[in-house]
Amino acid sequence: MFKYIANNKGSTLVFLMIIMTVLILLGVTILTISVTNFKFKMTNSKVKKNFYMTEAGLDEVYIITKNLIIEAIGEGNKSVEDFIKNLDLGEGSIYIKEDGTIDLETLNQAQNELFKDAYKTYVLNNIKNRLENSNNYTLESDGTKPQIRILNDIFSFSEDKLELDIESTFIKDEIEKKIKISLIINTPNYNEPIYITSTVNEIPINTVWEKVISSDGNMLIDSGNVKINGDIFVKGINKSGGITLEGSDVTLNVNGNIITDYNFKINSSNNNIELNGNIFAKNFIISEDTNNTVVSQDEGSFYLMDDLELNGNNCIVDIKGNFYGISDSSDASDSDQSSSIVINTNDIGNGSRLNINGNVIIHGSSFINTYGGKYQTGESISIKGNYIAYTYPLQELGDRGEDKESLKSNNVVFEYYDPLVLVDRFVNGEKLLVQDKSDYIKFYNDEYQQSSSLNLGEGITLDESKSLIHTGALVYDGKIIPSNIKVEDQGVINEKRATFDLYVNKMGDESIQLEKITVNDQIDYTKIINKIEYNSEKKELIILDKDNEDFAIIGPNGDESVLPESITKVLIDNGSVKGIIITNGDLYLLGEIDFIGSIITTDNIYIYNNGIKKFNHNTNIVSKLIYENNITNIFKNNSNNKIALESDININKTEKGNGIQVADLIEVSNWKLIR
Repeated sequence: MFKYIANNKGSTLVFLMIIMTVLILLGVTILTISVTNFKFKMTNSKVKKNFYMTEAGLDEVYIITKNLIIEAIGEGNKSVEDFIKNLDLGEGSIYIKEDGTIDLETLNQAQNELFKDAYKTYVLNNIKNRLENSNNYTLESDGTKPQIRILNDIFSFSEDKLELDIESTFIKDEIEKKIKISLIINTPNYNEPIYITSTVNEIPINTVWEKVISSDGNMLIDSGNVKINGDIFVKGINKSGGITLEGSDVTLNVNGNIITDYNFKINSSNNNIELNGNIFAKNFIISEDTNNTVVSQDEGSFYLMDDLELNGNNCIVDIKGNFYGISDSSDASDSDQSSSIVINTNDIGNGSRLNINGNVIIHGSSFINTYGGKYQTGESISIKGNYIAYTYPLQELGDRGEDKESLKSNNVVFEYYDPLVLVDRFVNGEKLLVQDKSDYIKFYNDEYQQSSSLNLGEGITLDESKSLIHTGALVYDGKIIPSNIKVEDQGVINEKRATFDLYVNKMGDESIQLEKITVNDQIDYTKIINKIEYNSEKKELIILDKDNEDFAIIGPNGDESVLPESITKVLIDNGSVKGIIITNGDLYLLGEIDFIGSIITTDNIYIYNNGIKKFNHNTNIVSKLIYENNITNIFKNNSNNKIALESDININKTEKGNGIQVADLIEVSNWKLIR
C-alpha cells in the first residue's frame, strides 16, 4: 500500500539548485560567447594589421626600385662619358660622314644604346638582391618584416620594359597575409631629362597669397563662364560694394570660400551660380531686376551679418548646408543691420523658391522703411506685404499668460509711421520687442485666418529636423513659427560670429594679431620692384607693380572696347598660364583665361567678355613663384607656418625634351590578395 507524504520540506532548495544551475549555464554561455567574440575581434585586428604590413612591404618595394633606377641612370651616364672620352673621330670612323662632318644621328644612337645597355645591366644585376634582401627594408612590427619575393624564374628586358611579378608576405601570430603585384620598370632615353623631387627651401605662408583672388576693392563680373577654384577675398569699398554680377547669362562656379566685408549682389538675369564653400558677407542680394536665376550651394554654409534678400522673379536659392544670420543689431553700425531673410518677390511659390537643408540661425528680424522712420518687425523670415499684421488690433487672441503682457487691443498702443499706423508699445509705455511682435503676427494670423491676407511662404522650405534658432517668427511653407531662442543658444551664435570675424577680419588666419586686416596690410608695396613679364614658352605671368597702375590681362577673343584709355595691356596665350599678380591698381580680366596662381590687388577687379575664365589656386606653384622672383620680403603678418619648396633636379644631364619624373619609369598593376 502506498503512503503519500503531505509536506513540501526541501522543495525550495531543489528549486533554487535548478535556478542556480540554469544561471551558471547561462553565465558560462555568455562568458564563452564574450571570450569568443573578443578572440574574434583580436584575430580580426591582427589580420588587418598583417594586411597593412604586407601592403607596406610593397610600398617599400616601390621606393627601393625608384632608388635603383636613379643608380642605374648614373651607370648609364657614366658609360656614355667613358665612351665620349675614348671616342675616335679620326679618318675612317663610323661617326664621320663622307664630307668630313660628324654624323650626329649615328653618334646619338650609339650613346643611347650604350646608356640603355648599362642601365639595363645594372638593374638586372641588382634588382633581385635589392628587393629580396630583408636588410633593405626599414619597416617592421616587433622585429618582424615583410618578406618580398620575385616570382619570375628568369627575367629580362623586352622592348625596354622589365616586368616582374612581386609577392609580399607577412606572417605574425600564425596569421599569414600575401599580396601579389606586377611591377614594370621602363627604360629612359639618354637624351631625355629625368627629374627627382627635392626639398630646397622653406618660406612663411601668408594668408593673402593662399587665396586665388585677394582685393581691397570691389569685384564686378559682367559676363562669361567663370570658374574659380580656391578662396576669394574681396573686401569691398562701401556699403553698396563687394562682389556684383552685373551682366546677364553669367555662369559662376566657385569651389572655395567667398569672403567680403560687404555684399554679394546679383543685378542681372539668366544666371547660374554654383557655390561649393562657405560665403561670408554682410548681405546676399538678388535684386528686383534679376529674373530666371539659380543659386545653389552644395557644400558649406551662409554666414551673413545682415540679410538674404530675394527680390527678383523666377529665382531659386537652394542651400544644401547651413544658414547663419548672426546679427541682432546690438553691435551694428546701422540701426537696421539685423539679420533676416527678406522675400520681396511677388512669385514666391509660383516661380521663385528658397530651400535650406541645414541648421538655421536668424538672430534678427526685418525692418519696414517708412517716411516716419524704420520699423522693426517680428519676422526673421519676412514676406512682402505681411506688415499688414501690425496694422490691425487683436480682439479675441493675444493673452500670453501672467508672465507676459497681453497683446490685445486694450493693452497696446498704435503709432503713426507715415503712411502706416503700426502697433508700437504697451499701454505702460514699454516698447514691443521683436519677440512680442513675433507673437503678434502669429495671433493675427490665427484670429483673422483667411481674411488676414498674409503670405505664408509657400515655396520656402526648411528642414524641421535640424536646429532652428530664430529671434523673430519664421514664415514658411504655409505656417508661422514664433520666436525660438534660448539663453544657451547665445553660445552657438557667438561661435558662428567668431568664425565670421576670423574670415572677414583676418582672412581666415588665426595667427594674425591685428583686429582687422586688409590686402594693403599684408603687402609692403615700398619693397616691390616693378616687373611685367609674360614668358610664352613657360606659360608664366609675373606682374609686380607698386605705382597704382591699372592692368588688363587679355586672353584669346578678348574685346578691348570695354577698357579705359590709360591702361597697361598684357596679352596671354591660350591654355593654362601660371603666375602671380600683385598690383596697387584696377585689374581687368578679358577673353578666355586659364590662370593658376594668385591675384592680389588693393583696388577693383573687373571680369568682362564671354568665354571660359578659369582661376585656380595652387599653393606649390604660388610659393615657388614667390621664391624664384625673390619677393618673400614684401609680405607682412605672415603665418606661423611655413611651406617646404620642392625643386625638380635633372639627373640625366641634358636639357632636351620636356622631361619625365623617375616615378614615371615605374608601373604597378594587377594587385591581387592571395590570402
